[in-house]
Amino acid sequence: MYRVLVVEDEALIRQGLIQSIHWDSLGLILAAEAENGAQALEILDQMAIDIVLTDMRMPVCDGRTMLQEMERRGLNCEIIVLSEYTDFAYMHQAIHAHVFDYLLKPVDPANLNALLQKAAYKLDEKTTDLFEDPLSLLFHSLSDPTNAHFLALCHKYEQTFTGKSLLVCCIQTREETPKASSLFLALKHQLQNAPYESRIFSYGESRKHFCILSLLPVSGETAYMVWLQKISQLLNVITPIRMGCSRIKSSLRELPEAMAEAKTTLQFIRRSKPFLRYQQVQNKIHSSLPSPINESQLTNLLFRGREVSQELYRTVLNALDQQEVLYLPAVRHMLSVFTLSLERCCQKTGRNTNISALMGGSYLDKINQLEWYSDLCVFLQDMLDRTFSSLESQDSSCTESVLRQVLQTVQTQYMEDLSLISFSQKYHINYIYLSRRFKEYTGETFTNYLMQIRMNKARQFIEQDGFSEKDTAPLVGYSNPYYFISSYQKYFRQEDKKNEK
Repeated sequence: MYRVLVVEDEALIRQGLIQSIHWDSLGLILAAEAENGAQALEILDQMAIDIVLTDMRMPVCDGRTMLQEMERRGLNCEIIVLSEYTDFAYMHQAIHAHVFDYLLKPVDPANLNALLQKAAYKLDEKTTDLFEDPLSLLFHSLSDPTNAHFLALCHKYEQTFTGKSLLVCCIQTREETPKASSLFLALKHQLQNAPYESRIFSYGESRKHFCILSLLPVSGETAYMVWLQKISQLLNVITPIRMGCSRIKSSLRELPEAMAEAKTTLQFIRRSKPFLRYQQVQNKIHSSLPSPINESQLTNLLFRGREVSQELYRTVLNALDQQEVLYLPAVRHMLSVFTLSLERCCQKTGRNTNISALMGGSYLDKINQLEWYSDLCVFLQDMLDRTFSSLESQDSSCTESVLRQVLQTVQTQYMEDLSLISFSQKYHINYIYLSRRFKEYTGETFTNYLMQIRMNKARQFIEQDGFSEKDTAPLVGYSNPYYFISSYQKYFRQEDKKNEK
């Protein structure tokens, strides 16, 4: 089934065209619709299209501009142009863009279906021509490499490839289009100068993945690797890429294994160079990365405030930079564990922090979508900035309100059994965090502050109201009068000494 994109700005005409096409009998399916050339180009970025049926006069981006961009990107679609105008500039562009054919509006359904049938025949011919090439035929049979058809092809061409080795190099681009299309064209051009027989294919649902399938003489590996590394540097100028190369294989039957090795190698990042061989990473597959910081250290750091953000950023990146190559699943796992630990440690310090909410979506989903080292850095910086902004906001509002309530309680209920632990439980704030914030706020520890309040009140009862020291003890929270008397006398002896100095 060939996939068709219908591009027409008027909805009624577009629906009329769609309804008039004999989809099943022609072996066609409607892949998508677009109201203008800009929407069409976005769709062409996202999915493979075989036939484009398009109007020329459209708002935003007309057919001529769309055809120019399609040609620049090297999109290999069959294009049928619809127009009620005989404007020479439009028709000239259609001819220049290698348009399959055109129809004048209003479109006759019979003519449209006949033209679509011819386009389908042409696509059939292209497929036939493609599969006349043994390497192309073998590559496209990889959808089920265990089946009899693949094995029969290997047997058929084994004699042809006697004395040659097989190698697969997979390439992943950072961007789909238009840079990926430019890269594909650049690769095709470079393969004309390849030292040995090679073919380039795209694979996967997106336009970001290509592979080079090559046949080399047994003694040609070194020269070919030099050529591939040079190609990787040239392509990396167009758009960031990764290249993963399989081990040399001696049999066509090993093509599925070579393809799997090359794809696996793409799961590794090496910051300095885009080219990696399977031999360099095979012992690191499924390896894990240790956590850059344990939760006890992380919790203590969080008490220091916002300046910790950059320290944590550097700590995580330093842990990554110690690795010669980075296995992406291991990096994602490490980032997930670190982010979960950070969230948990924030809660230990009394701050309710939901990092997914701060990030506008599941942070696990975002981490699992990271593909490039620079993306890892951006995510980490953004996540830490948002987290510490939230902590700072909580510190400046909720905690101060709690501290004011604690002070008011101490000043009015000093005779009761008071402790900072009970306040931390009451207000659901971590005891260590509350203790640190209390000292920052008052300049004293909670114990010293409570004693000051009690002793000053006791002095007032004794010196102004005439109470005895023994009678004063329960009035300021001491159940043991003898312990109170000792503490009272000691406290004011120390205060008198301070005053004398």
